[in-house]
Amino acid sequence: MRRARRQFGTALRAHGVGRAYFLLHRLLVVAATLLVALLVASTAADAQTGAVDPPQPTTPATGTPANTTPVPAPPATTTPPTPTVPPATPATPPVPTTPAPMPAAGDAGAQQRSLLDTYLLRDSKGNLVPVIGMSFEDFEKLLRLQRQLAPPEPPKFSIDVVSLKGTADASQAKLSAKIEIRTQAAGRHPVPLRMTEAILLDEAKYEGPGELFLTFDAAAGGYVAWVTSKGAESHTISLNVATPISTVAGQSRLKLTLPRGTESSLRVAVAESRVSAELDTGSEGILSVEAVEAGGSEMAVLGAAGQVSMRWKRVSTGDSTARSILESSGELIVRVEGKNRISTDARLRVRSFGSAVESFRVRLPRGMELVPTSPVGYRVEVVSDPATSMMEADSSKRPAQVVEVRLDRPTNSVIEVRLLAALVPDSQNGGMALEPAEFDVLGAVRQRGTVDFVVEGDWNLSWTEDSSVRRIDAETDVASPARTAARFEYFRQPCKLGLTVASRPTRVFVEPSYVVYVDGKLLRLEATLKYRWRGTQPQTLSIDLGNWSIAKAEPDTVLDPTRLSREARPLAIPLRDDIAVPADFEIKLEAQQTLAENSSVVDFLLPRPDADIVTPASVTLLPADNVQLTPSTTDLQGLLADIAASSARLPTRGQPALTYRDLSTGDPTRFVGTIKLLPRRTTLSSVATLSFARERLHVEQVLEFTVAHQSRQSFELLWPQSVVPQDLQLKLGEKLLSFTLADTADDLRSGRRRLVLDTGAPQLGKIDINATFSMPVPAVAENASVSFLAPLLTAAEEPNLQLLTSTVSARTSSEIRTTPLTIDEDLLSVDAARGDGVAWSVNLPSGSSPLEIQLAPLEAVQQQLTTTDKMWLQTWLSPSGREDRAVWQLTTSASSVTFRLPTITASNILVLVDGKQTTFALQPSGVLKIDVPSSSRTQERVIELWYTLGTGLSSSGYSQRTLDPPTMVEAPSTRRFFWQLCLPESQLLLVDPPGYGSQTSWQQQGPWWSRRSSLSQRDLEDWIAATHQDQLPPALQQSLYADFGKPRPLVVTVISRRLLILIVSGLVVLVGLAILQLTWARHPSLLLVAGITIFAASAMFPYGAFLAAQAAMIGMAAMVATSLFAYLTSGRVFWITPAAVPRKSVSEVRTRGARPPVAASGSHTTTATAAAGLGASEIQP
Repeated sequence: MRRARRQFGTALRAHGVGRAYFLLHRLLVVAATLLVALLVASTAADAQTGAVDPPQPTTPATGTPANTTPVPAPPATTTPPTPTVPPATPATPPVPTTPAPMPAAGDAGAQQRSLLDTYLLRDSKGNLVPVIGMSFEDFEKLLRLQRQLAPPEPPKFSIDVVSLKGTADASQAKLSAKIEIRTQAAGRHPVPLRMTEAILLDEAKYEGPGELFLTFDAAAGGYVAWVTSKGAESHTISLNVATPISTVAGQSRLKLTLPRGTESSLRVAVAESRVSAELDTGSEGILSVEAVEAGGSEMAVLGAAGQVSMRWKRVSTGDSTARSILESSGELIVRVEGKNRISTDARLRVRSFGSAVESFRVRLPRGMELVPTSPVGYRVEVVSDPATSMMEADSSKRPAQVVEVRLDRPTNSVIEVRLLAALVPDSQNGGMALEPAEFDVLGAVRQRGTVDFVVEGDWNLSWTEDSSVRRIDAETDVASPARTAARFEYFRQPCKLGLTVASRPTRVFVEPSYVVYVDGKLLRLEATLKYRWRGTQPQTLSIDLGNWSIAKAEPDTVLDPTRLSREARPLAIPLRDDIAVPADFEIKLEAQQTLAENSSVVDFLLPRPDADIVTPASVTLLPADNVQLTPSTTDLQGLLADIAASSARLPTRGQPALTYRDLSTGDPTRFVGTIKLLPRRTTLSSVATLSFARERLHVEQVLEFTVAHQSRQSFELLWPQSVVPQDLQLKLGEKLLSFTLADTADDLRSGRRRLVLDTGAPQLGKIDINATFSMPVPAVAENASVSFLAPLLTAAEEPNLQLLTSTVSARTSSEIRTTPLTIDEDLLSVDAARGDGVAWSVNLPSGSSPLEIQLAPLEAVQQQLTTTDKMWLQTWLSPSGREDRAVWQLTTSASSVTFRLPTITASNILVLVDGKQTTFALQPSGVLKIDVPSSSRTQERVIELWYTLGTGLSSSGYSQRTLDPPTMVEAPSTRRFFWQLCLPESQLLLVDPPGYGSQTSWQQQGPWWSRRSSLSQRDLEDWIAATHQDQLPPALQQSLYADFGKPRPLVVTVISRRLLILIVSGLVVLVGLAILQLTWARHPSLLLVAGITIFAASAMFPYGAFLAAQAAMIGMAAMVATSLFAYLTSGRVFWITPAAVPRKSVSEVRTRGARPPVAASGSHTTTATAAAGLGASEIQP
């Protein structure tokens, strides 16, 4: 079948029909692709821009929406409609959308509610998957278990006590086992008792509130006790078991597997009175052997658990094995505190492999004697005292002291004893080295251990050793003040490890740091020298100061100022010889040198201390606030810039500090730089609090001056003439400042006064001056308001003075309400937390006009409370400008309301109140005050406002504008807000404005599809009860957006239809030509990437994608026309390339028309030439 189809296609291609067939095939593919893209874009656009119905008013009788009949639209016009002033008409709500009726209970299609709850959970891909019968708590519990967040559950049971006691003979051991179990949960619990090697002699006994069922399970490792409990209970199981005893080479062995309990023990009694026992490797527990008073011995294993293997043998009194075979291991610490203050702390562990040990003797090092201690379980007695046996001053000729360690009771286990020996006072070793590690356990067959030498102080130790010792790595304890000098390991005793103690030579280490304060005429140096010495205490310290003059040296607790010579070079600093100088101490020096007159060059050498080791010094240069210091990098010697150096402990200066590191190369360290004196600079910011009462205004203001570079003592301030000088108080901290009046003629004409304030001392940095004063409040008539300028202090103009932001806060009483005027709302912060008035604060930027404040009685304000229910803004945006129609439906009893227009350049203003034209006043700041008919009670008003703004669309065809809405000062927030945007027919909205909900639907307008407002102008006028104006032309591009709260700016991106068609169609033509002419452009991978990109862009921007798809039609038509023209003129299709035609053998080539001549016989090559006018040869499959 496939072969027949290929032959049919070949036959078509052999004639002119084949090309048309392939052309038609390609066009169908392109058309199908474009159709799919349009469907995806339109579907995504409909899904993203769902219409939201405006709030529907209800009739009082039935509570159902009131239906209205839509008014037909007037004929289209080319200019915005001119508002008319008809009589007020009642509000008519927009036409509601009737919801689809729900199926009745008796209908066949009515859905029945499932009895199972269904939950929607997200899977790993983010899709919502319905889950039946699982609550959120169950899901959270499973999630915690999966992530291992849940705490581990307590065990259901635990084994508290495992106790086995019995006797053993040559063949078996009979034991009585007692096992105590504590359960935590109800149910039947399998408790593994193990004891695989044991044989149960009789029935198990059980004590407890539950039941016991005992089984043997080889897979579980032995006996298993099934205990039934009802909760937290205690159970006791008693078993009588027997286990075999194996005997090999005179040794008896007991093997038994035991469960692991909190407390466990195994006690076995034997008939032999003297036995030696031990545990095999891998057995857990502590073994001890004790004689029984009735005769025999008892072997006890404490902490027995798991595989316990114990072996023992009988020891005869007359046998050679009855002798005690001792083994000793020791940990010796030799502490050196001086030449004649040496002690050894020996901890010996002695073990007997024969009979039980009652006592043993230890020979101490020669020249050392025992220091009495308070041992437990044994006592130590001196049996051979060399001091009493031989009165020799030379300790090398004295015999070593021997002590006897006598135990309280004989034992075969390991014996731990502690012996402390110290060097005999005033002993002389005859020039021989002391051997403080000779702790010889007499009679021990093997002795080994370690020796640590700990030094306190600066002492040099040297050792002489033989083959019985070797040196190993020492472990340093950082927390200990003493240091471990060396560690040795000995293999026998007595070990010949000689010790010689000598004094260390004096070595001095110093870590210097320098801070240089650079003023205009003087350099001050603060040097901090951290010294550390070892060996013999030094007497003096030497420092080369260079050209610095010493001014101060401290502390006196270390230095001797009476012997200090300030003129000596180098400077010799004497240390006190009447005290022991600490090994680590710190010296601080202060020095100075004067700069040359009128010189801008700073050139000095750093001091250099004389010590064995001098670490690289840190150097910090701190210029004064009015000094700019610039280093000369080419002239610096021995200094490297250190950016990572910390200056946290240095005083804060207005100029950055320069930090360096002294390289300590041996040559003098030199700094060279230039200085520049800076003029004084002052900045001012203020924080004021205005407290209003019925008759007085109390002002508290903080003037925050910042003085840089040079200090100042006096300040000139300007203040209102209405403030009496006696009421003004100025404080710097808690200090009351004095001032003098210095008024000028210009000051008096401007209604201000000038004063000169003296702080009493030069000030630099941040200066806070607190000013307090009071003045009368302007008189306010009943049900009226008055405005005045805020009385604030400010600085007089002067050079290098910069005014920063000012913050003004107001606190009112229960009788007056204040409102700030002529400011941007973004600078205003209202605090309604107070119940006795309204509080607000304003941040005034630099250069702003004086703050104007409006005062009104609170009774009148409360009676004139204004709230906004609805707002509709219609914006006509064209290249010639912007025209707005703003409508508010509000509730108020005030005689006037205030609006803030988007800009101060608004013109053609027209105002209607309840359908009647009214008067208004426009202030230069863009604030519009509209008069409202006064009323004694709160009434609903509809205010309509028309105005024109000069900023419109760009003539280039692409515009992005931020449209600011008008706002009401008294009630800026509204419950419902519609913004209707109207554009010319040739202009298209490219994307939806962010932050607003779209209220549009797709409609066809001529050959184009576009989104139109879901509510017409008449619907919106009826909704808000506005006057009926001329309808908008149908050809306009109308968009509707909804929001609530305070209206936000509308960001619109507009493009002309011609520019969009030009860009998109041109791009389509370019891409199409590339696909037709370039082979690589038709690669499947490239086409796949392009398709995915187009699909993703359509999903992200559906509205713009739909507009682009419509604009691409002209480009697609151009491409189709180009392909048809190429086909009709050249007879070939551009996108069918020879590379796509499969190559076949020559024998399968067939031609149309006359058969070619046959080659001569015997020739293996066939040549054919097509006749003129015949079609090209075709390759058959």
